[in-house]
Parts: sequence; structure tokens; C-alpha cells
Amino acid sequence: MRITYAGVFWEDRVPDYFLRALHELFAEKPRLQGRIEALFVGKFREENQRLVTRLGLQHTVRVVDYLPHLECVALLRASDVLWMTVGDDVGSPGKVYEYIGAGKPILGLVPEGYLKTVIEEAGGIAVPPRDVTAIKQALDDLLVLHEKRQLKGPRQEVVEKYDRVALTGALVKLFESLFEP
Repeated sequence: MRITYAGVFWEDRVPDYFLRALHELFAEKPRLQGRIEALFVGKFREENQRLVTRLGLQHTVRVVDYLPHLECVALLRASDVLWMTVGDDVGSPGKVYEYIGAGKPILGLVPEGYLKTVIEEAGGIAVPPRDVTAIKQALDDLLVLHEKRQLKGPRQEVVEKYDRVALTGALVKLFESLFEP
């Protein structure tokens, strides 16, 4: 099962808890090693690579440098699960909408709030960003679904609801309505 993260890590958006959960999952269930690939597309800092090495995940983690947008989207669509992480519920990263548009299940390491609601509406799994036990359980659950060929992405109506063209059109209509006499 390929789990992909696209983007950069910074401030409270770090791979640490995800990687620790993966390490613990393999420690508890060694037979799962080799059945999960964690793919990172974008800037992967040296401290992140050191953590991968320290946790013994070199054979599980693959890093691909920045790619042109269309190539990145192709990798998202070729993945089984897409994951993201944020530490607060202040913003709404565009990544969640890219992921929904890719049509793949989402694992969101997000706090309570709007992003959690959107990810769950899209049929994804949302767990607290620093809860290694919950992340580990979500990874295990996703792998079980993957092996049963039961992983499902968002329903089409959810994909359409968050389509950037549709959202922009709705915003244009709202602005136009404000200027009508």
C-alpha cells in the first residue's frame, strides 16, 4: 500500500508522529514490513531523513524531490492513500482539496475542526496530529481495507463540491449578486 504525502514540512506540519506510528506498527506486527510504502513528494529535510534512519524505516520511506504539478498529481492518483498533517485548525490548506480531487482515501492528522469535518465528509480518516497510537491504528485499518480491496476514495458528489472551478464559479455568482441593483 503506497501512502503519499505531497508538499513541504514546516512549523507544526512534521512527519515525526506519522513515522513513529509506522515504526511502532512494524515493531508490533513485523509481518507488515514491506507491505507499506511511505512516499514523500517535495522537500524532505535532513532532520526528517535522520528520523527515518533512526527508526529503521529506510526500506519503507521513499523520497521524490519537487515535481511539476501534473507529475505530482499523477503520483497522487497512483497512490492508495494520501496523508496530510496540520497542527492547528486556523487555515484550510489547499492540499486537502487536491487530495479530494485525486479521488483517493485521505488520512488526515488534524485537530478537531473544519479540516477533520472535510476529510471525514470525503470518506477519509482523521486522527489527532500527535496521537501516535491513533495514527498507528489508522494505518493498520487502512492496510486491512487495502488488502481486502475495499479502500474507497471520496464520493463523486464530494469531489464535485470541492472542485476549484465549481467553487470559483460559486464565488463569482456571490460577488455578482452583491453588485446587482
